[in-house]
Amino acid sequence: MKHSVTKLSLAKKILIVITSLILISCSNSDPVASVLEQEQEPVVEDDAQCQPISLNGVDAKIELRRIVPSISLNQPITMIQAPDNDERWYVAERQGLIHRFSIDDPARTELGDLSDRVGSSGLEQGLLGIEFHPNYPIVRELFVSYTDVEGNSVISKFELDTDEKLKLDSESIILTQQQPFSNHNGGWIAFGPDGYLYIGFGDGGDGGDPQNNAQNPSNWLGAMLRIDVRQSPYMIPEDNPFSSNTACGLDSPCPEIWAWGLRNPWRWSFDRETGKLWAGDVGQNQWEEISLLEAGKNYGWRCYEGNHDFNLMGCNERASYQFPVAEYSHEEGRSVTGGYVYRGDDIPLLQGQYLYADFLSGNIWGVDVEQQNSSAVRLIDNSGLNIASFAESRQKELFLIDFNGGIYQLRNCKK
Repeated sequence: MKHSVTKLSLAKKILIVITSLILISCSNSDPVASVLEQEQEPVVEDDAQCQPISLNGVDAKIELRRIVPSISLNQPITMIQAPDNDERWYVAERQGLIHRFSIDDPARTELGDLSDRVGSSGLEQGLLGIEFHPNYPIVRELFVSYTDVEGNSVISKFELDTDEKLKLDSESIILTQQQPFSNHNGGWIAFGPDGYLYIGFGDGGDGGDPQNNAQNPSNWLGAMLRIDVRQSPYMIPEDNPFSSNTACGLDSPCPEIWAWGLRNPWRWSFDRETGKLWAGDVGQNQWEEISLLEAGKNYGWRCYEGNHDFNLMGCNERASYQFPVAEYSHEEGRSVTGGYVYRGDDIPLLQGQYLYADFLSGNIWGVDVEQQNSSAVRLIDNSGLNIASFAESRQKELFLIDFNGGIYQLRNCKK
């Protein structure tokens, strides 16, 4: 079935890519920002194409099928499923709007407009993450991550009314992180299997981490935080690496930090089967990386970009750092989007593969979570999408959110 959407010409696509690459080569800004500067146009909506894949000598075909094509979204950045209703999904737009929709219903409902408190003038700023309370709907709260009008990162929560709309005057701020630059905000949030809230912050921005934030656990930048939000504003889990410290500062590592040495963790998730945390960490000039995050580990940025030396001034021996499970060069893409370990039933061949993508090239890869020393497999070449995020249903099937406005399901090809 074809959808009547304006087609983006091949020439126009090529022009956008060339323009973004020129901007990348002339500045320290992230490649994502270069694409965000371009006027976004609808993507081509032809029939989904079957893509042949082969893993461990077994062949299959997969496709990306657009869902709810009648819904027009403006720079969607994240999507989550309702905890108590498989039919309902919630999507956040970068400028601050949150919508609800059903895959079988072409209509959508606006649940909250945070644009008056969300700062999105910087191209990596905005409403960056949403997450329901793990005991929803008993506890009717939605947690949000955004950059405010001053450019600082805010983690807060809102109460929801019986129609699941945000009570805009109920916001309770949990923590705020001052941002020295407009890029590398991270911003993804999720509750882990342990019931704690995890928060990923980038290194604070600019290029090369000039303030050495990621290698300094005395601040939250370039780190994964882990907090207990069952009491207001929050408590420190006793098994956090620096839980005995009373506060951040100078030579005192922050008790909220769970792991550090990250550049800009752009989308991460917990494996439904093992509970392990997998993350995509955006690279600097040459390498994008996939890391398996663990408590108390230093992931090496700014000393290393992926497995490679970057700026070793003042760094420890290489053995002091944790290196990525997978990486790819800027010949294959320039801004990684982390995904999920596939545990669904629709595509048996992908069972146990951590799937991730590149925002610029549209390539999608899988890496075997049990054989981490094996090479990642490129599953789809140039999907034609700017994949800003993945989403996972409670049935463990995966969706992709295209920054241009579309939502796609990864499926076993029926053709």
